[in-house]
Amino acid sequence: MNSEKKLRVLLTNHGLSHRGGTELYIRDIARALFAKGHFPMVFSPVLGQVAEEIRGYGIPVVSELSKLSETPDLIHGQHHLATLPALLHFPHTPGISFCHGYLHWLEAPLEFPRVLTYVAVDQVCQERILNQAGIPKERVRLLLNFADEDRFLPRKSPLPAFPKKALLLSNYEARDGKTDTLREICQELGIELSQYGIASGEVAARPEELFQEYDLVFGKARAALESLMVGTPVIPYQDGKIGPLVRPENLSDLRNRNIGFSTITQTLSRSALKEQLNFYSAEEMAKVARVMREEATLEQGCNKLLEVYCETLQYAENKQSSPLEEAESVSRYLSTLSDHVLQHGLLRQELEETKLANQLPQVDGTRLDEKLSALQEELLCKSSNELSLQEKVKALEARVSLLGTQFHLGEQARISLEADLHQARLEQRRAQGKISEIENSRTIRVRNSLLRLPGIRMILAVLKKLLPDRAAAQAKIF
Repeated sequence: MNSEKKLRVLLTNHGLSHRGGTELYIRDIARALFAKGHFPMVFSPVLGQVAEEIRGYGIPVVSELSKLSETPDLIHGQHHLATLPALLHFPHTPGISFCHGYLHWLEAPLEFPRVLTYVAVDQVCQERILNQAGIPKERVRLLLNFADEDRFLPRKSPLPAFPKKALLLSNYEARDGKTDTLREICQELGIELSQYGIASGEVAARPEELFQEYDLVFGKARAALESLMVGTPVIPYQDGKIGPLVRPENLSDLRNRNIGFSTITQTLSRSALKEQLNFYSAEEMAKVARVMREEATLEQGCNKLLEVYCETLQYAENKQSSPLEEAESVSRYLSTLSDHVLQHGLLRQELEETKLANQLPQVDGTRLDEKLSALQEELLCKSSNELSLQEKVKALEARVSLLGTQFHLGEQARISLEADLHQARLEQRRAQGKISEIENSRTIRVRNSLLRLPGIRMILAVLKKLLPDRAAAQAKIF
């Protein structure tokens, strides 16, 4: 294939409604491809803030594949719920399946005849593709994550000898007991901690500006890489645990694991945090930032991605799949999808028991499972009275897309609900603290001491009889 050819690439993601890691990855890659003269298009069942931002660059973004009149050369597929409908809608276009996470089921590699290449963004995801999905090694590529060097500019102010202001940046960390512990430890060490992220209620729309204002960042994955690109030190953090302060000697290993959950293994404590802060050094951080700007830029990431695109298209020239192979693959996919739909139904039932189910979309897992079973039978039936295979594929595409939208909305509501529950628990602890404070106040202690005096209750009873109105008011005090 001619490497100079301008490609039309369709990028997919399960949602573009909030500023998450995969959403911003799509935004950055689409913008970089567009700047190089290629023709990116973006599909997601759920649009929103990030979708509008991408459109602002002059790149088409749709939630209905029928709105795309041009056939893409290649499908850059993130999340199987969005990738499969795109492959079914464009029956002659090859695809690439990306894995951005080791644990979430949405990140599972999509096994489909026209998915010819699998891309992992770190070594942990590579293990999932190779040794959980069983994809042959020759079809797997490792493309480490990057940061936009033009957006995340070098620090304008020098770092202090010891951090005074720290930032916790994560979409998954609510303001709860664990983050309170981090805040308290930081305060003991003379560090003021601020927190941003969806679960905390403070969304960071311009993180490139935040990183300039702080001396230390607690975060992981994308937040960590972008902070390092600016030159602000990072201690990986997640759910009450920390990892090692990023330094020149461990940068390569941490980046190979995307500075993700596998690097965050130590329970947070004052001594553990102080141990990492002993390595804090402006000089060492400058070395880390220099390596990041030499090896982990968006420009380099886009160029490597284009190499994988061209390699996949060359392989596709000699690779064809039959409609029957694809139908059987979709049937297997729907079988696994039904399990997750049922799990969604169980989640809804659990929330009903806590009287909070009205905050989630009403998803009937049993009925959806029945629909999926019917789809399988319909797709594999060979009766002469059936619709054509192409018509069935189009109908299936629309239904899978609908399921993806329903699942995404449920996920978004679940995240919001968890944040609300964390906030409610926090308010409860604060109220308990206030009650304890009142009970231990001097006034209440004096009241209790008076009530323990011999005869005090008899005196109050006599006063009540003599001065019923006034005495009753006074008695209420006791």
